[in-house]
This record gives sequence, C-alpha cells and structure tokens, in this order.
Amino acid sequence: MHELQKQFHKFIKRNHLIEDGENVLLAVSGGLDSMVMLELFHLSEISFGVAHCNFGLRGEESDGDEDFVARWTQERGIDCFINKIEIEGSSIQVEAREKRYQWFHELCKEKSFQKIATAHHLNDSLETTLLNLTRGTGIKGLAGIPVQNGAIIRPLLFPSREELLDFAQKRKLLWREDSSNLKADYDRNKVRLEVVTKLKEINPSLEQTFKNTKERFDMLADFVADKVEIVIGGHFDRKSGKLKLGWIQSQHDLIILSEILSQYGFNYVTSREIFEAIGHPGKTFEANDWKVVMDRDSLFIQRADEDDFEEVLIGGEGVFKVGSWKLEVRSEGLEAGSGKFEDGSLKMEDRRWERRDEAIAMLDRAKLAFPIKIRRWEQGDYIQPLGMKGKKKVSDLLIDLKVPLAKKDKVLVLESSGEIAWVIGYRISEKFKVEDSTKNVMFISVVSNH
Repeated sequence: MHELQKQFHKFIKRNHLIEDGENVLLAVSGGLDSMVMLELFHLSEISFGVAHCNFGLRGEESDGDEDFVARWTQERGIDCFINKIEIEGSSIQVEAREKRYQWFHELCKEKSFQKIATAHHLNDSLETTLLNLTRGTGIKGLAGIPVQNGAIIRPLLFPSREELLDFAQKRKLLWREDSSNLKADYDRNKVRLEVVTKLKEINPSLEQTFKNTKERFDMLADFVADKVEIVIGGHFDRKSGKLKLGWIQSQHDLIILSEILSQYGFNYVTSREIFEAIGHPGKTFEANDWKVVMDRDSLFIQRADEDDFEEVLIGGEGVFKVGSWKLEVRSEGLEAGSGKFEDGSLKMEDRRWERRDEAIAMLDRAKLAFPIKIRRWEQGDYIQPLGMKGKKKVSDLLIDLKVPLAKKDKVLVLESSGEIAWVIGYRISEKFKVEDSTKNVMFISVVSNH
C-alpha cells in the first residue's frame, strides 16, 4: 500500500470527515488532484459517486475532460453525474463556483449523498493563505482552506502536489491538464506560478513548513471559535441584539469581539473602533445592513433599516404593519361590574404586561378615539403612568425604567386624540385603564417581525 493511502485514511479518521455508512459525492474535474482523490476512494471501502461539471469555457478541451471522466467511471462501474452549465455573467470564477456547489447540493438531496468531497490539497491551502494575507484576513484566513465546511470535506489537504504526482505516477494514473492553470491572468495563478516559486527559493521545504503552521492555525481558530460560543451563549441575546460587555477584561478580548461582529459584516478595523468606544454610550457604527449602537455596559447590534419608520393611523380592529412590527387590535366584552370577561375568566389586575418579543396592553375601549396613532416618542411628550396622579415626561419615564440608549430612540407610543395612552411595551396611561365600569376591553399587541 502506498504511503499516501495510509495517510488518506488516517486524515479522514482524525478529522471525522466521513462516518460509517455515509455516501460521498466526489467533485472530479479530471485533473491530477481529483483523479488521485478518485483513485484513493476507489481503493477504499467508502461508498461514493462522481460529479463532473462542464462549463464549456475551454471548448473542445472542456468536452475532452467530460469524456475522460465519464469513460473512467463507466469502465469501473461507478455512478457518474455530468452537468453542462452555462456561465452568463462577467465574474466567471464566482459564478462557476456558485453554480457548481448549488448543483452538488441538489445531487446530495436527490441521490442520498451525505458529504461532498473536493480535491483541494496542501498547495491550494498555501495559496489561499497567501491571497488572504494580501487582501487582509483573520485567524481562519491564515489557516487557509478549512478541512470541512458543513457537508463539504477536503480529504486531500494533507499532501503536497508533488506527493500527489508521485502517487499518480506509481499507480500509472492518467489525468487531464487544464491549460488555463498555466496562465498568470488570475490572482491564484499568479501566486502559484510566481510567488510560491520565489518563496521556495528561500525555503525548499515550504509546503511542509506551511503544513505544520496550518495545523497550529487550525487549532487556534477552533480555540477562538469555542471562546466566541461561550461569550454568545452567556452574554448575547440575539433577539434583542444586546451584547453585554462584562466579559471583556483585556485588550486580547478584541479578537473575540471582532469574530462576533464579523458575523454581521463588520471588519476588524471597525471592530477595533467599537472596542475603543466601550464606555462612550451613544456612538454608532454601521456595516452593510447592520449597525452597532454603544450603551453604558452593552452594545446593540441592529438592522440598519429599523430606523425607517413612519407614523401609522389605526382605524379599528385588525392586524397592521407598523414599521418592523406587527400590531394586532381586538376588543372583548366585559360583564359590567363583575370583573369578568364574557367567557367567565377574571380580568387581569395588572393592566399591562411585557414579554421579551411581545408587548400587550389592555385599555378601556370607550376611552379610545379612533383612529389611534402609532408614532415614535418625542421630546416634550407626557403620559400619566398607571397608578400615578400627575403627568410624567416620557423621557424621564424611560430613564427611570433604565431603557438602554440603543432602544430609547426606537420606543413607540400609542396616541388617542392627542393623549398618549401607551408607551408601547413599558407603561399604559392611568386615563385609559380598565376599570370596574369598563364594558369593552381593547387588547393591543405589538410583535417584532424579526
């Protein structure tokens, strides 16, 4: 048995890439890398099938690749699926990759494959690391190509191209050469043909050196990922977007924060600015569809479009869209003087209650004048909070309730004939409360659409 076969099985087992009984779909182009992978699977006891994409980008050469893969698999009785895919856009590489993987995943569902294996090897990962360094990268980028990404596995990330070539020659394998790989017109080709060649003049054992370095970066990436999950699990409420910052103890925690924020499109530079803004409430940072608003001891990650809100008039009962919220208005009869609803259930002593994603108010229907208005609160707004004799500024009420700065600007009020009947989710007005004389109770609930 060739040494590469032994290492192949060890690598799969060590990284838990394929479980017993799983069926693997191999992405085979016909080149050296994929034909070695195909041979290794063929020599193993792993159940597999083959998928080949023909994009027709190299004319007869592309058709020749298709024929070669089809013949090889047919002669050995291996299931082979071929798809001719047309590229329509200008970004050829991106579109080809997206369409290729989309088809692979569709095949997995149709033909009961559990994993998709690609033939990326150690040199590919080295090139990826160098490209990432050039463009700017995090810890994962330094590690190059990951061994596994969901259902996609890379069982050949351990050998160099030279090792693959040695195996192919000793097994007398045939393969197809892709002429486009010899042209330095793509960034990756430039790195492979020019940069790596120069680096190997400095270190002839470059691939082996990188292999050892990659192993450490992989472990570091896993370590950071575990730390990120611990912080998210203990300090982050995804529904409200609130991330408590009490876990931050030193400058080193910036890397954890940046990994969390990267999930929302924030790059490292902006993450560092956010880190430095801790303790300065009110500062706002934006990235694509998201923004971060600093609070006293927390930050809020919110959709940037949540600020797009126009006041809404509600003419009666029903369900209405209110910005990024859904508002439901319904009334229910109350037996006069009995304190019971028509169905016999007791009315609530607490006229207002709150839940994390839901706010519901019970108001006296007769005291409301439709249409009612839903709007943002404004400076100068007053309400007579439930249980109080006098009026109170809404701004003071929100301070008393310790509403975070990031949420304060988004607080809505329900207004009836110029009077605030409800600071939504926080307090109803004494003037609109349900009393023993109330005949109809108006239930108003506001639920987030996110």
